[in-house]
Amino acid sequence: MAFVRSLREANFVMYRQLLGELIVYFFANSNVNYAGWLPVHLQDMMSSERTHPEMADAFQAGNFVVYRSNGPFPAMSIDQCHE
Repeated sequence: MAFVRSLREANFVMYRQLLGELIVYFFANSNVNYAGWLPVHLQDMMSSERTHPEMADAFQAGNFVVYRSNGPFPAMSIDQCHE
């Protein structure tokens, strides 16, 4: 639920923290694709301040999610919005 909250609130710091905590569960459940690529994604997000500072600033401003309304918890992940 905390991971969903990080997306709904567009809280990039919380998103990165919880993503790191979730990785072990993908390995434990033998989700091969997620277990393999999630650490790569997390490393990219953690190093974004150094490698792409403009993108990191945009993510910190909440531009890593899609906003569907102006109400409470208006944001959702991009892949969820595509569905």
